[in-house]
Amino acid sequence: MRNMRKIGLVIIMLALLPTPQVQARKTPEAWVTLTLFAPAIVTVDYTYTHNVSVSDVSSFGPSLYEIKHTPLSLSFEAQDFDEYLFTLELVYSGVMYQQIKITTFGGSHPPSQIEIPFEGDRFIIYFSIRTMKEPSYPTTESITENVVRQIGAKLDEYQSISTVSFTLLTDGLNTLSVTQLVISGLLVVIGGVVYLSLKTAKQKTAKKQNDRGP
Repeated sequence: MRNMRKIGLVIIMLALLPTPQVQARKTPEAWVTLTLFAPAIVTVDYTYTHNVSVSDVSSFGPSLYEIKHTPLSLSFEAQDFDEYLFTLELVYSGVMYQQIKITTFGGSHPPSQIEIPFEGDRFIIYFSIRTMKEPSYPTTESITENVVRQIGAKLDEYQSISTVSFTLLTDGLNTLSVTQLVISGLLVVIGGVVYLSLKTAKQKTAKKQNDRGP
């Protein structure tokens, strides 16, 4: 009886012990969305692993692109304007802690970098990369050249206006000179006529006085 009691107590104690639970660990994931000027380059640097895979590679249009990967890095290059999708999966034999570095190059802009912390033995990154045409802005040389061209056009315009004004002024002076000569001539003629008229009148007056006598 005592043995039976002992066995019963052991069974009860075992039943009261917490039951171990097995939980499935969720694979860490990240979504990376980038908008870059073409030509675009994206590189991904990670801790060494032979178990690297790239899948679900696609583009919205018939564009040309290239994806390469090694145990240490991945490289994506695109020349066309489009949107590209692909998935990068990294698998390790044990739990790893690392900073995955993503470097982007777009058009004439300097490179930029982002980091994604990762802890685990498996990591998935979903990439969406959109490339677009880089806007063009006038350079200092082109602005200077345009300003010089406009100033030159204005100077030519002013020179033309000045030439016309000078010609008109010269013609006006010539016309004024002729007018002055004509007026002067008329004044001389009129003065002569007045002088002769006055002289004749004086002579007639003197003759009348002589005829009357003292």
